[in-house]
Amino acid sequence: MAITEQCKAAMIKQGVLTVELEDGSVVPAGMALMNKDVLRIALVEGDGEGAYPVGFYTDDFGRFIDDDNDYFQSLVLGNGGEFPDGMEDSVRRAIVFWTDSDVEFVSIDDDPDINVFAFETDGNLPVISLGRASFPDNNSDNDRYASYGGDVAYVGINVGLIGLPGYSDVVLNGGSFNDAIEDFLKHEFGHNFGVIHPRDAGEDLRANMDAGKEANKDIQSVCTGVDIDDLQAYFINATMSVDSSAPNEVRRMSEYDSRAIDYLKTGVPPNAVKP
Repeated sequence: MAITEQCKAAMIKQGVLTVELEDGSVVPAGMALMNKDVLRIALVEGDGEGAYPVGFYTDDFGRFIDDDNDYFQSLVLGNGGEFPDGMEDSVRRAIVFWTDSDVEFVSIDDDPDINVFAFETDGNLPVISLGRASFPDNNSDNDRYASYGGDVAYVGINVGLIGLPGYSDVVLNGGSFNDAIEDFLKHEFGHNFGVIHPRDAGEDLRANMDAGKEANKDIQSVCTGVDIDDLQAYFINATMSVDSSAPNEVRRMSEYDSRAIDYLKTGVPPNAVKP
C-alpha cells in the first residue's frame, strides 16, 4: 500500500518527544527551549591537558556523559578539545535551522541553555564517537530518549575527528568533519529540542501498532497496510536522519524536519496534508 499522508503525519508526530504539564496537557518536550527569545549557549573547550574549566563538571554533566558501559564517559573525561575557528558562526547557522531565537554566547557560570563542549579522540573509534546530545525531559518510556534530569542541554563534539574523511558520517553530508560541523550541529540541536531519528520514529510507530493498545487505534487506522520500512525510507535524507540513500547524499531540510519544527513552535500535532 502507498504511504498515506495520514501515516506520514503519524510518524512525524512520533518523532517529536512530548511531556505532560502540570495541567495535564501534553506538549512537545522541547517547546519551551525552542521558543525562547534568546538562547544562551556556552562553548566549552579543554585546556592544553584535556581538562575542562573549573565548575563545568557538575552532577548534571556527570549524569549526561554516564552510560551503562562507561564508553562515552571514557571518551570525554580528560580529553577536552579545542573548536575550529568560526565555531560561533557555525552554531548560529545551525540554530537558525530550527528557530528564530537570537543566540547569546555566555560562560558556563552564566546560566546557559545549551552547553556545547569539545572532546578529542583519535580515529580508532566507532562512528558514534562523533558526538552526543541530550534529550529534554519527556514522557517516553524508551530508554534511548531518556533525559539525564538536568535543566541545561548538552552537545558534545569530537573535534579529534576533524578532517578525517573516513569518519564523514552521513549526518555530515558525506564531507569532512571540518567542512560539515554546521550540519552535525543541526542534527544534535534537533535532539536537544526533542526530535528523534526518522528510523527510530518508524521503529516506535511499528511497535505501537503491534502493541494493539486502545491508545494506538488511531495509528493503526491511518497506517494499516503501510510498510513502515518504506515510510522510514521516505524520510531517509532528513537532517535528523542517520541513514542515507547514497554514500554522498546531502542531508537537507525535509518534510520530517520542517513539520517537526512546526509542531515544536506551535504545539499543534501534525495532521495529514490536504491534496
